[in-house]
Amino acid sequence: PHSGVHGVFEDSLPDDWGRRLLARRYKLERKNQRVPELLWLLGGQGMGALSYGKDDVIPVKKEAVDGRYLVDLQRLAAKFEEDPTLIDDEMTLLFQAGSSPGGARPKALIKDKKKAYLAKFSSVRDQFDVVSLEAATMDLARQAGVSAAPTKLVPCGVKKALLVERFDINNLNMGRNHLISMQTLLKADGYYYAGYRDLADIIRRVSSNPGGDLLKLFKQLVFNVMIGNTDDHLKNFCMIYDGDGWKLSPAFDLVPNIGLNREHVLRI
Repeated sequence: PHSGVHGVFEDSLPDDWGRRLLARRYKLERKNQRVPELLWLLGGQGMGALSYGKDDVIPVKKEAVDGRYLVDLQRLAAKFEEDPTLIDDEMTLLFQAGSSPGGARPKALIKDKKKAYLAKFSSVRDQFDVVSLEAATMDLARQAGVSAAPTKLVPCGVKKALLVERFDINNLNMGRNHLISMQTLLKADGYYYAGYRDLADIIRRVSSNPGGDLLKLFKQLVFNVMIGNTDDHLKNFCMIYDGDGWKLSPAFDLVPNIGLNREHVLRI
């Protein structure tokens, strides 16, 4: 692939937000922000079951930050957005919690006594309450019969945060589930031209329950069309392995596109 690393490994890396945090945390120049270097620095902090190191010592999967620091994380995320060059001692907390999640918006990994979550925060550039909109959309999806990840909207200082239950954590033994994106399974590198039919073909080949997963995919397709979720790219669909076989992950990142773009990334 273009990145020099097979997609199954690049899936461990975050997208824009987390990569910017990694680069700032380790003061990386652009020439040192290649995928292999980022994987080594990510170590055991990535989503999914894989860890990365340069020697025979297996990096331990790091514990997520305790949820009692949620308000601090929201404040530090806003501070980083306003000045990405800033490094001070208190930013260590954000680096610890925010280097793994994907996407372009501020987020962090947290946990409570029972579960682990991806916490999604408002952005300093938001023109409206995006966090509440996504919370409502995820709730609507579940009411419509879509298999969507469990979420809850919680107060976070004067703002709100959306907590999305992580499905890469195996709650039976607190182990990790392997993840692989549809972008990797379709060997789509860079700009791709794909449709929901291509995802269905992958499910038929890979899923341990293709009939059930195809129905889940179709429901999500219809829901995305009905709400205008046009950002339905291949990294927003993945297969998970929980010890019993590969299956389509719960739906996530369901948000209507409130802009002018009405063209879906995936062909319908």
